Formats: sequence, structure tokens, C-alpha cells
Amino acid sequence: MDFYLSGVVPQIAVVAGTCAGCAAMLAESADFTVIAKDAELYVAPNANIKNSAENAAENGTAAVVCEDDKAAVEAAKNILTKLPQNNLSPVPMYEFADPTEAVGDDADGIAKAVCDGNSVTELNAEYGKASYTALATLGGATVGVAATNKTGDKLTSADCSKIARFVRTCDAYAIPVVTFVDTEGFKADDETEAYGAVKDMAKLCHAYAEATTIKLAVVTGKAYGPAFIALAGKGSNADLSFALDTAVISALAPVTAVEFLQHDELKGAADLTAARNALADKFAKENASSAVAAKNGCVDGIIAKNEIRQTLMDSIEVMAGKRISRLPKKHSNIQL
Repeated sequence: MDFYLSGVVPQIAVVAGTCAGCAAMLAESADFTVIAKDAELYVAPNANIKNSAENAAENGTAAVVCEDDKAAVEAAKNILTKLPQNNLSPVPMYEFADPTEAVGDDADGIAKAVCDGNSVTELNAEYGKASYTALATLGGATVGVAATNKTGDKLTSADCSKIARFVRTCDAYAIPVVTFVDTEGFKADDETEAYGAVKDMAKLCHAYAEATTIKLAVVTGKAYGPAFIALAGKGSNADLSFALDTAVISALAPVTAVEFLQHDELKGAADLTAARNALADKFAKENASSAVAAKNGCVDGIIAKNEIRQTLMDSIEVMAGKRISRLPKKHSNIQL
């Protein structure tokens, strides 16, 4: 791997055997690292790690784990076909088949129902399991897909790092980024705070805001607080943001908003939980609907599930001439 070519030409590392020491650092400097399941990737050996490839997938070191070296090479070829020749080349264009699946509620289902048939290649599937990243084609052209609802869990430090790295990779090669947002926000337990996850959350915001490639967002479900701002808001410099007519967009989770704003109405309730949930539902419909978000300028349009694909294709075509000039500087100081 050549550090000077990073972000200039795509670099993919295939680890088919033992890759240790400096070679491991070089392999991990690639845009994507593909590893065979019996291979090993480490700087210094550790007897406590029994399955190096599995560990590499779980900590985000490897983007794809394959059955053997031949499968790893094929996986690398598949990724390479979706990348431009260099940072000045246009994204690849292919003939394409329409998707055959209906739009689901989870990240994988949405991606496969919106992108071209059989074009989706998920990356870092075992790392940051609440989030989803994939390369695919939309209307025959490569796009990067990021989504926050692979599971119903809130976003962790790993999820933030995973999406941030993916967005920066797409941005380096001017690959449009499509983000599907459905999350209650960032995880906030003791472990998260002890780990200093706010650093990774800031990294996620920074990656989106700094990226100059085409950035489109669709709120498919819940979008609460900082998560909406980081992933789909105007503060993240999203070019166009859309929301499904069933989306809920709010600075606070509706239940939390009710506790702060309407606590007095809960006094004397025979069933406190039921009363709180009823007020939360009312708040979501009256104050946090996609219609309210559109009225306040938070999203650019409201669409139905069956309109997502065409809306995104039209938006990419509209934004095809996007060019951004910035003041000269050496580089930004992103959290790492």
C-alpha cells in the first residue's frame, strides 16, 4: 500500500495467510481489507486471540471475511468494480436490473429494495452491528449506502466510527452517499460514557459535514436529536433530505419530551405508563411528524416508500454538477 496514493486510487488488501508486523499495518491502510477466515492479521501475536479473522471483522479491521483465499480475491474484485479508477474519474456505470423486493423496515431490506437488483455489497457487517454500510448501484451508477437501523439498538461508538470511515472513503472518490435514518439516537449508558464515545459521535458529525460528495438522506422511521442533525440535517451539509410520511423527527424522544413539557398532565393518572405513552403518541403526531419537519424546513420533501428509489435517482441527477470550493487549509482536525 502507498500512503501517498491513499484517496487518489482505490486500494484493497487481500489477506490470505499470515500478515504480521509492518505488513499488517500496510494492509490496514487500504480502503478496504478482505480476509480469508483461516488467515491471520496482527502487528504482534496474541495467544488469547483464537480466531484472528473473526476478531478482525468484529473490531472493524476487516471489511469482509471470506471462506478461503479464492473467495477473498473474488470479493475484492466485486468491491473494485464499484469504485472509480481514481479520485478524478467518474463512478462506474453499468446496465442494471430493477429491484424485485418490496421496501422493508430494516437496513438490508431497504437497501436491496431501493438499489439495483443484486448490486448490494455489505461491508463491515460484524462491526457496529446497529448500523449498515454497503456499496451498490442505483440506476447503474455506484452509490454508498449507510443506514442506522440494522437492529433496533441505538448507535454505539463502533457504529459512529464505521459510518464515519465509510463516508470519508466514499467522499475521497466522489461516490454519492445515501443515508437511511431510523434511530432513537446515540447510546448513553455507563460503558459508552467511560469509553468516551462522544469523540466518535463528533467524528461522525465531522465526516458528514466535511464530505463534499453528493449526500442524500431519507428518514424512514425515528430520527431523534443529535442523530438527525449528524446524519440528515442541514448542519451535516446534506444536499437533500426526505422523510417518509410515517417518520418521526424530534429534538427529543416523544416520551422524554412529554416528561419535560407535559409532566403536569400525568399527575393523578391511574395508569402512568399508559397515560405517558398516549401523550407521547399525541406529541409525535402533532409536533414531530414529517409534515411538521417539512414545514420547519428540516426536510426537503415527504415521500412514500414506493417513491424512495425514483426520488433518489432524480436527486442524484439534479446534483450531478455539484462543485464546492473551500478556503485553502492543510487539513481539518477530525477526531480519531
